[in-house]
Amino acid sequence: MSPSARKLVTSLAHSLADVESLITTLVDISKLDAGVVRADKQSFPISDLLDNIADDFSHAAENGRVEVRYVHSSANVFTDSQLLARIVRNLMTNALRYTPSGKILLGCRRCRDGLRIEVVDTGVGIPEDKKNEIFQEFKRLTSNQDKNHTQLGLGLAIVDKIAGVLGHTVSVDSQPGVGSRFSVLVPYGSAQTPTLRNNIESLVTDTSMMLQGARVWVIDNDQNICNAMQELLQRWGCEVLCAASLEELQIQCDTVQTPVELLIADYHLDNDVTGIALAQSINAHRMQPIPTVIVTANRSEELQHQARENGYLVLHKPVSPMRLKMTMVHLLSGDPQDLPPTVLAASQHR
Repeated sequence: MSPSARKLVTSLAHSLADVESLITTLVDISKLDAGVVRADKQSFPISDLLDNIADDFSHAAENGRVEVRYVHSSANVFTDSQLLARIVRNLMTNALRYTPSGKILLGCRRCRDGLRIEVVDTGVGIPEDKKNEIFQEFKRLTSNQDKNHTQLGLGLAIVDKIAGVLGHTVSVDSQPGVGSRFSVLVPYGSAQTPTLRNNIESLVTDTSMMLQGARVWVIDNDQNICNAMQELLQRWGCEVLCAASLEELQIQCDTVQTPVELLIADYHLDNDVTGIALAQSINAHRMQPIPTVIVTANRSEELQHQARENGYLVLHKPVSPMRLKMTMVHLLSGDPQDLPPTVLAASQHR
């Protein structure tokens, strides 16, 4: 591309990413306000959650003027891992946004009444009269904005609302020009025997090998999505068959006898057919059901229940390539019921 065309395409890509992020965040806020988000609390090692978050943000800060540090913790907590991950990620994003240069520290402090997860930065700081205001929707500090993305001031509002759902306390200490310390107090949990959740790192260390040669059927009535999925999955080493419907898939292969490892189906298909109904039809005639992922923007509990009853996994749009890849790796590794919540966390982070 010419420099001017490249600049235009880059600008459009950033704008589309902003719109996608805004829509996802507003959906999340509406669900939190409506009270439909319920915490699914269980005990787990906090390292399962924080190790991955620290790694993600360390990469995000590479080649920048900010150093991200992380202090590992061996404590167990009792909370909803998906919702807590959203809180910590939003706090880290906020710290990165308002620390033009310096350091960010993610770590934990053991307290009598729980584990205090802290995000400390050497950023611009927050004036005393703004400490409560920053948790309101569309409120943000005005300095040091990202030139590529529009900041709408919803990250800390999400943190406050999720903390309310979990019953956790979020605190902030800050001094302008020195930095800020955000923390969330989480109840301790009981120690558990190792599960798949404790071994996320070992299971995804070589995802390329896991997906190499995997046979995947993709059903979507949008040809553009089929083309993009085929290109992405083939890049990962998969053998892909794409179709807009069951009938189109049956023209390409024998859906009863042809070996296949994974089925990925969009929920809303043509002629009022759903991805769940299509998967049921295919699996009903096979000796062994195909591990199935339903991709949808529908976040209703009814759909979740229906998918769970059939043993299918649900990924909500927009689906990031990394989340899709991790889900596929875990499905190929064994029982989908053992999937750790961190893999399918409902987060807008890509």
